[in-house]
Amino acid sequence: MDQSAGTLQLQNLVSPDIVNALNLLLKITSSCRKGCIQMVQNSVGGHLTMTSLTRLLQSLSVSKPVIRLIITAVQGHLQHFSDGGHFVSMLTVLLSTKSMNLNVSNSYLTELYDRFLTIIVEDITADSSKINIDISSLKQMTNFVKTIIARKPLCKLNPYDLDNFSKLLVQVFASYLPCEGRSGSWEENIYIIPVEGLPVSNSELYQGLLLQGYQLPQTAMNNVRKVNNQIPVAVVTVSMTGDTEEIMDAEYEIFNDLSEEKTVLSRIMKFCDRCAELNVGVIFCQKVIHPSVKSYLYKQNILPVERLGSQMIPFILKLTGAQSLRSFTVSLSDIGHLDSIEHQTINKKSYLFLKKQESPVATLMLTSDHEESVQELKAVCSCTIPWRDSSSYILPEEDAK
Repeated sequence: MDQSAGTLQLQNLVSPDIVNALNLLLKITSSCRKGCIQMVQNSVGGHLTMTSLTRLLQSLSVSKPVIRLIITAVQGHLQHFSDGGHFVSMLTVLLSTKSMNLNVSNSYLTELYDRFLTIIVEDITADSSKINIDISSLKQMTNFVKTIIARKPLCKLNPYDLDNFSKLLVQVFASYLPCEGRSGSWEENIYIIPVEGLPVSNSELYQGLLLQGYQLPQTAMNNVRKVNNQIPVAVVTVSMTGDTEEIMDAEYEIFNDLSEEKTVLSRIMKFCDRCAELNVGVIFCQKVIHPSVKSYLYKQNILPVERLGSQMIPFILKLTGAQSLRSFTVSLSDIGHLDSIEHQTINKKSYLFLKKQESPVATLMLTSDHEESVQELKAVCSCTIPWRDSSSYILPEEDAK
């Protein structure tokens, strides 16, 4: 259904264009089922994506609403069940194409398919459909992970690398099972970063967080403020550039000899002074910090770390125990702590390593010699490894250790 120029237009589902698009989608997904590697690129060029299926759907550039609906449904299934993408995609397309040739009313077919869907969902979610895995057996867990990764030819793992990589993933799973003092799914506890240009054997688990692309002055890192051998930190989720849109939800009047930016920057400077009074050693900012503010922070022996993005902030909050600051008001209860912050160079790229004893979060660094291979590894780890539902495994604290 398209809506343009104020006119509502209905698309005919049995039109040749729709049928051809459905057949093409069926051809793409069925070839992946046979273990083929797909190369995806839009008709006008652009980035070339290679994948077996894990990243195929998100790489497709789709214009027809019917195909977009099917892809969204399959992605929703994968997000919930982590498996069966081939089957759901092909079944949906086959039901659609076969229904067009049936002499049966659409309303009857809709009611029938809705009933089928209820039966299938009940069967998938039933306990009899689940595989019981003894998570105390490292051999059984490793073999289970192997069977998943070995089916992904783009990961390019030889038997030796496959064995070691599977053991690493089992180590991650076992180390971050929910227990007393640690909660949440693996997605809340494990941050995954792909590193291109290194062999798979260099993949490693870091107890803490690795922030890519940061290289702070070594002198400033050596002089960072500490309290009882810990580094107090503050986490700001609004811009620190002097913008007013995010922090002022009110009417205000500025005199001719003042500017909005200077007024807000003055407020930010007072915030920095308050952080210095609380002995804050690092300010993590989700967005951008004004150059003059960064310079002022360095003079106060406070490290400014900016442009973190919304994806990284939850991990930093969980690691440090800080509260997110949505305005330039801070109290002692908002402050978190780190044991140390170090600079590391990995494959000629700069990283900040945030460390804390008994860290509740970790960084899984995935390495491979090719961009598409390392992205495929990341997708496999994100979607199909058993710890995706690790919240259902609750171990006593002593067992988890």
